[in-house]
Amino acid sequence: MNLLKISCQDNQTLVSTQFLPKEPTQKVVLIQNALGMKQKFYYDFAQYLADNSFVVYTYDYRSIGLSKGDEDIKKSKTTWKDWGQKDFTAMTDFIVQSHPNADLFLIGNSYGGNSIGMSQAVRHFKAFITVGSQDGYYRLFWPRKQPLLFVLWYILMPLFTKIYGYFPSKIFGMGEALPKQVALDWAKVCRSSNWAMSILEQSENHYAAITQPLFSISIEDDMYAPERAVNRLNSDYFTNAKITRKHILLKEVNGKAIGHFGFFRKQFLETFGKLSVEWMNKQ
Repeated sequence: MNLLKISCQDNQTLVSTQFLPKEPTQKVVLIQNALGMKQKFYYDFAQYLADNSFVVYTYDYRSIGLSKGDEDIKKSKTTWKDWGQKDFTAMTDFIVQSHPNADLFLIGNSYGGNSIGMSQAVRHFKAFITVGSQDGYYRLFWPRKQPLLFVLWYILMPLFTKIYGYFPSKIFGMGEALPKQVALDWAKVCRSSNWAMSILEQSENHYAAITQPLFSISIEDDMYAPERAVNRLNSDYFTNAKITRKHILLKEVNGKAIGHFGFFRKQFLETFGKLSVEWMNKQ
């Protein structure tokens, strides 16, 4: 593993980790994190890909993990769009410059996959894998969860953000603390039937420009990305992508819980890591 510092156009610095295979290769993967998740969570998965002949890059979004540095989160101006626009673009530009002749793939978990259409950087990729990436409108979620989500998006997130000056996600088991505007933007899009387009300008919408192969994965016990919400993202946003769809059932892993993040956990590498490698190698 090699730690790298990547500069964004607005002079923000991102910290990235590079995983290299034993033999030189022209296949590169960028892993895009779920909202509020540190890159470290994806290290085992990244190493598995590197062991299977891919160069892999993980990174922390600005104001998160290693990219947060000494920043006071209460003073952060980071928005929900910044990660899918400025940070994603900076990482893509760096990889394209570093590997000019490589086939570039992206694997996105949740926000890491559903945000890719916010940037023209998508044109550089050969193919995409999205895992639990969904239209986040809360009424697309399981009916029994909708009241809880209503309270979260309409009451708790705005209230706690106002009290703390940021959103203390760990209290709710939702990853790293989020900058104020990230949290407020997230709540807004999840309250809206227009989801991302409730805050994106039309000029920021590059979803229809994605014409590459896209492997869209949902998981039976994923309460954060139900099958219906994943399907809505594909039908309403990835309208021109060549989509391969897979809904993973728990019986495929002997009934073990997977949830929103389990796809990337060490215990499932020989199942889901292998699935990812085989699909990318076919593209």
